[in-house]
Amino acid sequence: KESNVAGITKNRTIRLYEFSKYSNSTRKRILYHELAHILGNELLENKIIDYDYTEYKKMVEKDGNYIDEYSKKYILEKNRYSEDFAESVAMYLINKESFEEKHKNRSEYIEKVLKI
Repeated sequence: KESNVAGITKNRTIRLYEFSKYSNSTRKRILYHELAHILGNELLENKIIDYDYTEYKKMVEKDGNYIDEYSKKYILEKNRYSEDFAESVAMYLINKESFEEKHKNRSEYIEKVLKI
């Protein structure tokens, strides 16, 4: 585990690290983030999305911004969108209105996959 990792999701199991040290709001975001990874994995397994998050990536590009430094790093350094997706779902669930204002296209995508 990396020292800054608060949680890891693998095989539909979430493992949390030093969870009690975080504030309630941060814990909520971490849990939603990890649950979003489970959602993403289910969407992958059911071939609703592809491994490269191709359609989601287009929404990110249309928004023209990053969710945060964490997801920006994964996009720029690894060309991976799963972390941005998980952060986006977490932020969407926590404050939908604020998220929609800043990330309209991601928001529409998330609404679409949550209805499946």
